[in-house]
Parts: sequence; C-alpha cells; structure tokens
Amino acid sequence: MSPEKMKQCLEKCANISQLKQKLACFNNANMKLKNLTEHGQGSKISSKPAVEFEVSSPVKTPKKQSLSPKKTPAYDERFQHLIENSPTTLTLPYKFRFLKEAFHCLETVSSFLHNRKEIITFKKLKSSVQEMLSKNFTETQLGQIKSVFPFAYIFRREKDLPNHKVTPNNKNKWQLTIQVNTNYKVDMQMKLGTPQSPLAAVEYRKLTPLMLLERGKVFHASLLDILQQHHQEFLVSLDPPVVLDPACITKWHSEFQLDAVPDVPAAQLPAPPPEETGGTARDLLDRAHSVFSKYPNLERSLQAVAAAAPRERTPPRANPSQAATSAPPPPSGLPSGLLERVRAREAACQQRLMTRTPADSRRLEQLGRLPQLARSLRAAFVSERRAALPLETAVSRLADSSRAGLRGNELVQHLRLLAEEAPHFVQMMQLKAGTFVKMNRDTDVNKVVNTLEDKVKKA
Repeated sequence: MSPEKMKQCLEKCANISQLKQKLACFNNANMKLKNLTEHGQGSKISSKPAVEFEVSSPVKTPKKQSLSPKKTPAYDERFQHLIENSPTTLTLPYKFRFLKEAFHCLETVSSFLHNRKEIITFKKLKSSVQEMLSKNFTETQLGQIKSVFPFAYIFRREKDLPNHKVTPNNKNKWQLTIQVNTNYKVDMQMKLGTPQSPLAAVEYRKLTPLMLLERGKVFHASLLDILQQHHQEFLVSLDPPVVLDPACITKWHSEFQLDAVPDVPAAQLPAPPPEETGGTARDLLDRAHSVFSKYPNLERSLQAVAAAAPRERTPPRANPSQAATSAPPPPSGLPSGLLERVRAREAACQQRLMTRTPADSRRLEQLGRLPQLARSLRAAFVSERRAALPLETAVSRLADSSRAGLRGNELVQHLRLLAEEAPHFVQMMQLKAGTFVKMNRDTDVNKVVNTLEDKVKKA
C-alpha cells in the first residue's frame, strides 16, 4: 500500500485523534530511551514503572522430607537362631506336633479377638480352639505353650471383667485372661524372666500376618531346641559318646527313640487368690470333734479305710537315653579291642547320617541307581551298534528299562553323575550338532558296577 492510500484511509477513521496521541507517546518514550542509552544509564530501565514486567509463576510447595523408618534393633545373639529357618529334615514327635498345632489354633483365635479389642478369657478361647483341633484343650496344654514360648502371651487372673456375662456359676469367680504380647521381640532382647515386666506394657498394636508367621517360627525353633537337648543327652550317654554341634545335625540318631521323649513341662499359670474362710484353727477342730461326736461310726470307718488303703507308687518313666544304653552284655570270647573298633565305626557311621544334608542324601540316592543304569546303558549301545548316541536317544532307551520310573531331566542328571563317577566308562560331549553320550566298549561293565557299589557302601 502506498503512503497516499494509507493517509486517505487514516483520514476516514473516526479515532484519528487517539491514534495521534498514542504515536506521540511512543515517540517521546523512544527519545527518552535514546537519551538514557547515550548517558550510560541503561541499567536503570528496570526501575522505571513504565518498562517493568511482572511474571507470575505458580508457587511451589516445599516437599516434605520423607523420614526413614526407624530401624528395629538387631536380635540378641541368644535368640537369633529362633527366627532363622530351621532344618526341615528334623522331624518332631507326635506330642510336639500336636502342641505346635494347638499353638497355631490358639494364635488364630486370639488374633481375631485381639484385633477387635476384646478381653480374651480361657473359657472364650477353649471352645473355638477345641473346634479347630477336634480335640480337648486344657490349661495344662496352655502351660506347655507358655513353657515353650514364654513371651507370646501375658496371663492374669481377673474378676468382675467389663462386658462379661455374669451367671450364677461364674459370679465372683476369677477368670484366666490372656493378653497377646505384641512386644515379644523387645522382651526377648532384654532377656526378661517373665513377660509381665513393665517393659512389656506398650501401646496397643494389631497382630499382623507377618507377626503371626514370626511367632510360629519362634515356637517351632523352641520345640526343636528342647528336642535337641534330649538328643544331645542321648549322644553323650552312648559308648563311645558322640560329640556333635547341634547346628550341624540334619537327622536324628537311628537309635534315638523320638516318641519316648518326655512331655514338655507345663509352666505355672496364675492361680486365683486363696479364698478367705471364716474362723480359726481352733474353730475347725471344734467343728470336727462335734461331727465325730454325733457320728462315732464315721470316725472308725475313716480310720479303717485309711489303714487298709495301699500306697500308690507311680511307675518310673522310661527315658530314651536309658532305653538305648541298656544293651545286652557282650558275648564272651571276643576281644575288647574288636568291640571298641566296631562301636567306633558304628558311631562314625551314625555321625555321618546325622550330619548329612538333603543334597547329599539326594546324591547318594542317585548313586545307588547308577549300577543298574550302567548295565542298561551298555545294553543300549550294544543294540544300537554305535560308539556314541545323541542324548535324547540315550534318555529314551534308558526310560524304557528304568526300574524307578525315571524320565527326562532325572535321567540326564543320572547320566551326568555317571560320567563324573566313571569317566573311563561314559563321557558327555557337547558338539555343534548337540550333546552326545560316548561309551568305552573296552571297559568291563562288571568292574564299573562293583566300583559304584563300593562307593555307595562307603558313603
């Protein structure tokens, strides 16, 4: 557009006066800016209100620093073994397994009541635990649980409980109350004698599933500790005595009578306070004399029954250590040195059995199958008339003749073990085409079988 056309358009505009004012203001500001830059005062532009700029940005809220959780103190060395995984190969007798099951049922019922903040009484627990166990649950078993894991619960005798149904039978009676001790870790650390210590009184906490698992592990480890004490007493009583670290034992001694282990002694539960009886000893004697004076035949009858009643003698309980050591006398004519050597060899064999790990037991089981596997492999190579067979072909041929019903990966493991124990007979070769089994036909298979059987006997 040419300047003339622009001028004509501006003359037709109605707001030409306002436009002139704006242009005049712009020219004045431009002149002031040039003057300031010439005098070197360009830094003062930001202080002028006409050229200030306000930039609004969202206010950022400061982030809260996340506090790291408080680290719980480490367990005391005395109780560290109670939370570690105990060896699964050590079996428990029936009475110990029943006690463990009773503790699990008691934990399940008490966790429901504790998380609902209800007062737990033995009468309220008994019916539910018996329904889960399908057996009787008495205070004796509760005392055994306290003896095994004394920090699990806090036992009290209380009367006039709130929200407790009062009947003529339980009126003015002391109830056995059970409180779940959620602070059992601190009690175990501080080595408290009883969980009723003031340190055990902490604020209410819910019983979480993780705590239930930990308490179950502690109870199982405590049962194993009690059983290992009886086992150590039995080992010391042997001739010759066997000295082993309890942590290395993975299997009980073959002569250790597991079911003859004595029961866990029941800890004493809080007893109700003695009831106050009116009168003195003199009053009781006078009352008894008055009864006997009225009924003289009663006094003579009681004296006759007391004189005729035999004294009951409790038979002595059999001890597993004594039962095992009561061996028949040695036969005459044998030298004492021979008997000592036989006993020492038997003790060493039992020691190997008790310290054998599950992996060693599995390897020994596989080693026992190798003689029959070697004969079957020899027959497969003879029938195929080859010096080497693919691994899949060898496995399929061995699976058809396996007495133990081995298949797939199990036979591959047995073949690899056979290659380790008899490398002069069988070799495993890895080639580009795959894995092949090579057998040396010049080796006598009977000698290989005899060598493998000797290894099984020595193991």
